[in-house]
Amino acid sequence: MMKWLRKYNKHMLVGLVAFLMVAFLIQDYLTSRQQDRAHEDWGRLKGTMLRTDALEDARTTAAILERLRIDWRNPWTAQLSWLYQRQLDLSSLSIDDFALLLYEARQADWHVTSRHVEAYLQANGADRLVNTVRQQYGVTRDQVYAAVADYMKMLRQSALVLDSAHVTENELRQSVRDAMETVKVAFVAIPSKRFVDPTLQSSEQEIQAQYEQFRDVEPSEEKGEFGYKWPRRVALEMLSISVADVKPSVTILEDQSRNYYRQHREEFTVLEIPSTAPASQAATQPDDPTASTPAATTAPATATAPSVRQKPFREVREEIENTLRERAAESRSREFIDQILSELSSPWMVQKRGEDKYLQRPSGVDAPGYLEEIGRRFSERFGVPIVHHRTGLMSEADLKADKSLKGLHAIIEGEMPLGLSDYAFRVPLFFDATNVSETELRLALYQPSHSPFVQAADDGSPERFVVFRVIDARESESPKSLDEVRDRVIADLRLKHADERAEEMADRLYVAACAMGLKAALEADPELKGMLAATDEDEDEGKDEGHPLKEPAAFPRKSPFTNEPAFVPGVGASARFVNACFEMTASDWQPTLSTRPATTQISAPATQPAPKVSLVHTENARNRYVVELVTHEPVREDLYAARRAAVRDHLISMRRIPMLQAWYTPEQIHRRLQFEPARVERSAEAL
Repeated sequence: MMKWLRKYNKHMLVGLVAFLMVAFLIQDYLTSRQQDRAHEDWGRLKGTMLRTDALEDARTTAAILERLRIDWRNPWTAQLSWLYQRQLDLSSLSIDDFALLLYEARQADWHVTSRHVEAYLQANGADRLVNTVRQQYGVTRDQVYAAVADYMKMLRQSALVLDSAHVTENELRQSVRDAMETVKVAFVAIPSKRFVDPTLQSSEQEIQAQYEQFRDVEPSEEKGEFGYKWPRRVALEMLSISVADVKPSVTILEDQSRNYYRQHREEFTVLEIPSTAPASQAATQPDDPTASTPAATTAPATATAPSVRQKPFREVREEIENTLRERAAESRSREFIDQILSELSSPWMVQKRGEDKYLQRPSGVDAPGYLEEIGRRFSERFGVPIVHHRTGLMSEADLKADKSLKGLHAIIEGEMPLGLSDYAFRVPLFFDATNVSETELRLALYQPSHSPFVQAADDGSPERFVVFRVIDARESESPKSLDEVRDRVIADLRLKHADERAEEMADRLYVAACAMGLKAALEADPELKGMLAATDEDEDEGKDEGHPLKEPAAFPRKSPFTNEPAFVPGVGASARFVNACFEMTASDWQPTLSTRPATTQISAPATQPAPKVSLVHTENARNRYVVELVTHEPVREDLYAARRAAVRDHLISMRRIPMLQAWYTPEQIHRRLQFEPARVERSAEAL
């Protein structure tokens, strides 16, 4: 061995030297290239060319802030209360935009001292993390403080705009009045649907005229407007598994039940409170009635403290088995639907995206009976029913209203729960995917949903698992013939006649209520009262109609901390209704004259003030209300003083929302700083 080393010693030394020289040259080349890249042009800002080293500097600052748990990606969270942040429509800052904001703030030459930085770190609980950041990144305390100071300068720069938000005293008083002045009313709703005659026959001429008038008009359920133009629609095909259908196939062993009982003994206890009865000792009557009778003596009541009794296993075994069977059925149902989804997704996994950024359709997935056959095969394999269902063309409103589909949603990791009506319309015809990220959810026609959908029971537990695909999509279009919508046209004609009847009855009740008050007028009109009584349809919809006369709690003009009309039970959030109620509080208010003759009913006594009654038509043409003012509570000066500061903060926050929106939107940042990228096609690397 030694001879070999002596023989080749010179060769080895030459090789080692050559290797070191090559390594040095490579390192020198890489270092020079890195320096060259650091001095590449990044973009022009207000005529000044910026180098990429400004971007690298922003990366370092961002990394330090992130370790200090300072959210540099969403700086507006430090400038607006969380109560209002949901109203912002902003995406997290990219590192490029963050670098531009830092540059802008540095150029403004804000003065931030170490004392300011320390106070900011302490206020945000980040002071204890400074040493950790120094050790992890090998940076000095001054470098950490400099990064935080730059971030504070960026916030101060935006504060120049935010601080311009102000409110006047008149605006404050109006806002407090809107939120705190209240009225209490009683009302009777007279909707047209109560007066529909299902036997009413319309002539063919009426049907044709109604169809021609509204053929190209989109209906509005909210406004109660007629229309027969179809909205955007999709047709779905789905497979579903019910947890209830899986439960019979689940067997729970006694050992499983006993193990659950041992681990959850505290769930199976009962508090027993013993009854207490005083022991009375009756006095004995003497033989001589003239003798004095001793008083009866009562022994102290015997009482025992409440005790907790452990239920034995035999008493709770059935309950435990039901619980375990329910959980096992839920787990097994999810497992089954996952396997089905995996089978459906398999042919799509190898497909490429087309120019529209949707996956290209594999051959065979649109064949008739394709999904139904897969459901049948898996049903035989699992031994449980798998239901195949195909819908007709349905709008978003139809999907939300359909009882069999209501509440279906997907839980997708990192996302908010996604409803079926939202997901089903993310298809090529309606959703432009050319400018969204690769991970943005969308579906090609016949592509299965990315995740199973779940329908929950009333107690929140999973009741049904569904996988679906969109098999057809139609843009909004007018019907091709009357026959497509004939039933709707006939129903609307009946509703038009019901409108006339409802107006007549509302006017009749209004005239009587102006004379004697709403309650007395309703009681004096048994025909109308009977028509407005609760129906089976109301019970099916979960409405508690009860007596037609409603007396909701007092309400303000607007809901607190919003600019929306107050929500009134039985009416909803209707600006017309609320405004009409408050109009009756004016001292010079006069009721609207009716076209009907004066009522023959007895009016209120002359010694009592005439009732203030109004006939209100809301935004929905199908609804009308006869309303009587009960009480009015204006805002006292002491209440205004107590609420003034909170209302001022609210108004200022609301006015800062559009300011923040404009300040942090990427397009606005580029426009404000006159930024032009040196290479438009370059995309910033992820931090």
